[in-house]
Amino acid sequence: MASLRLRHLSPSGAIAPVHHPIPSSFAQLRRPSSCLAGPRPVRSRLTRVYALSSNDIRVGSNLEVDGAPWKVLEFLHVKPGKGAAFVRTKMRNYITGNTVDKTFRAGSTIPEASISKETKQFTYKDGAQFVFMDLVHVSVFHSNIS
Repeated sequence: MASLRLRHLSPSGAIAPVHHPIPSSFAQLRRPSSCLAGPRPVRSRLTRVYALSSNDIRVGSNLEVDGAPWKVLEFLHVKPGKGAAFVRTKMRNYITGNTVDKTFRAGSTIPEASISKETKQFTYKDGAQFVFMDLVHVSVFHSNIS
């Protein structure tokens, strides 16, 4: 086993040689105490919920407000001379299609809606269901009329 020579300054100012042994294999290396707890848990990217600050709202942002997904059509960041700043938005509900004006206080956090867009081709109607086909994965998708 080799040794490493380092010189440390003592409180009196004298240089004192110190010998540190160097392990000859990686098996002899010790993990720092901060790593003894084990590996960190791996987080899935699919379950992560992002929260946007009201200052990060832009046209086209997808927000979740009152449990429903909304798309921002217009926004205006207002800094009045008296009082706190706020963000005035015009949003469209993805489910109902309603358009609403909503105001958020500056700095407040709003959860981002998880929206995925897929292109499917209508194949046929089967009783009370529509049947669509995903052309990329060649899979069939059934949807109710209501």
